[in-house]
Amino acid sequence: MRIGFDAKRAYNNSTGLGNYSRLVLKSLYTHESSYDYTLYTPKVQHKYRDFLAGISDVTPILPDNSLQRFLHPLWRSKGIVKQLQEDGIQLYHGLSNEIPIGLSDAGIKSVLTLHDLIFLRYPQYYPRIDRLFYTKKFERSCQDADIIIAISQQTADDISHFYGIGNEKVKVVYQDCDPLFRIPQSTEKIASVRAQYSLPEVYLLSVGTIEARKNQLNLLKAYAKLGPERPPLVFVGRKTAYFEQIDEYVQSHRLQKEVIFLEKVNASDLPALYAGARAMAYVSQFEGFGLPILEAMCTQTPVLTSTTSCFSEVSGKAALYVDPDDITGMTRVLSELICNDGLHATLKDHCLAQANHFSAKAMSHTLVDIYEQLLK
Repeated sequence: MRIGFDAKRAYNNSTGLGNYSRLVLKSLYTHESSYDYTLYTPKVQHKYRDFLAGISDVTPILPDNSLQRFLHPLWRSKGIVKQLQEDGIQLYHGLSNEIPIGLSDAGIKSVLTLHDLIFLRYPQYYPRIDRLFYTKKFERSCQDADIIIAISQQTADDISHFYGIGNEKVKVVYQDCDPLFRIPQSTEKIASVRAQYSLPEVYLLSVGTIEARKNQLNLLKAYAKLGPERPPLVFVGRKTAYFEQIDEYVQSHRLQKEVIFLEKVNASDLPALYAGARAMAYVSQFEGFGLPILEAMCTQTPVLTSTTSCFSEVSGKAALYVDPDDITGMTRVLSELICNDGLHATLKDHCLAQANHFSAKAMSHTLVDIYEQLLK
């Protein structure tokens, strides 16, 4: 099989879509290396150019000429098809919500990974121009693709609900997290990372971009009601305009010494940050998967998450759940995680068993099975 991949996010993005793309490609090159993979990207960021180092010496394919590189969105959405034909690509996998126009006419089979349709469920979180662009691109890609990979059952249900596409075309394939999170963290490593970021011995953790959908303001309001037993709350993630509301609340409630923001954290330090936390709170309104939950479970860190969306698919019995708008309930559950050692120990016991339901090896085998079925 000659399989092409949209590797733009793998070579250029630091957050969710980039992490997913790198994980899929690393897993395929590691566990299904007998196949012929070709990676296409309009550009390569220096920090990600060697993400396959030690696994493969693959060189990504860029646009043929300077005009295509300049007009790379058009190349990625249509112009690339001629290049795929010339390269003998039999199947193309769009790893981040879109595939090029014209694959079927070119005799190229297609697989599309769709991460979520949050812009349709919660349009208030997206600018109007983005919603219009996503609406056209996502629906067209779903209709054109031979198979759609949904990263959760929630996303599969949304594809059916919004686009009327049935189960025969949609396959749920769960992802894994970076293998770094499955490496046990020593007490020395945890202490070293705590010292590096000036953190106390006990703290609560929240990981994710600071944006309205992630619901950090409600988490902060619940935290403020905890009282004197509360440990510091550490937010790890990029700040957006929403941070102004967070900061205003911190200032007005005099929480400056108890709430810590870490915007730039080395990826290699994240597992120890999770492992050193009393618990991780991820009370987003809605996600396609919720990767920080899986990362936390791999480090045996109990989780507080939302009753909505896909979160119970990921965390099972290794988490406690709360309505993301129920601040009083959130305070109660946070208090339980802080004060109830028996409950905390029980959740820790469930973490690794639940995390082991997700496997990069299993994911890569399932993907190759799908590719082979399409190319029969």
